[in-house]
Amino acid sequence: MALLEVHQLVKRFGGIIATDHANLKVFRGEIHALIGPNGAGKTTLMAQLAGALRSDDGRILFDGTDIVALPLHERVGLGLARSYQITSIFRGNFTVLDNIALAVQRRSGSSYRFWKPVASEAAIEEEARRIVRAIGLAGLEYRPAAALAHGQQRHVEIGLALATGARLLLLDEPMAGVSGDESRAMTRLIQGLKGQMTIVLVEHDMEAVFALADRISVLVYGKVIATGTPDEIKADPEVKRAYLGDEVAA
Repeated sequence: MALLEVHQLVKRFGGIIATDHANLKVFRGEIHALIGPNGAGKTTLMAQLAGALRSDDGRILFDGTDIVALPLHERVGLGLARSYQITSIFRGNFTVLDNIALAVQRRSGSSYRFWKPVASEAAIEEEARRIVRAIGLAGLEYRPAAALAHGQQRHVEIGLALATGARLLLLDEPMAGVSGDESRAMTRLIQGLKGQMTIVLVEHDMEAVFALADRISVLVYGKVIATGTPDEIKADPEVKRAYLGDEVAA
């Protein structure tokens, strides 16, 4: 069953059509990658899904409800979160645990470390510790988040999205600007989330895409030209002509 369905979605910037009647279906529990050449409209589409950009036409169904007119914060409340753009790390002396606990507190509506019962604070902190373990940063709970390596900060940002209680996570180029080791660590993190939540992934690292994705959609000039399994996408002649070429033909 689909958790997210996009029907004939359009976004115009003046005379430019960035998203051209795009259609997309994302099933519950899958990692669905969205790939395409630079300028294909991937970031625009992700922003429309998150609610950061208002769509000019079309529908976005999340768990059967049309959310195309809802603002970003209401989509987060429904369980749709976009990592990296929707949240940012609390810097200064805020530790990794502080960052995650504050995000959990925001979702729960309690007041972390401000006039609250000890039991409530303990519950928030325990959930925050669970998320820290899930993002692979156990042992770094008390490290200032701003002092982490760039790749580790991206893990924290995923943790912040998880702390919203997201059922659908939009990941926009999580491997961008990280080292080879950091990229492999991020791949392991995303792999570990498979089945626990639904993920839409935009990524230029084709090795990571084909290792992670259950299904892939290819966006070219704002249109989804193909959707299928990694093997189906590799073999699709139109996709090869438009984007992949010989890169993954073997």
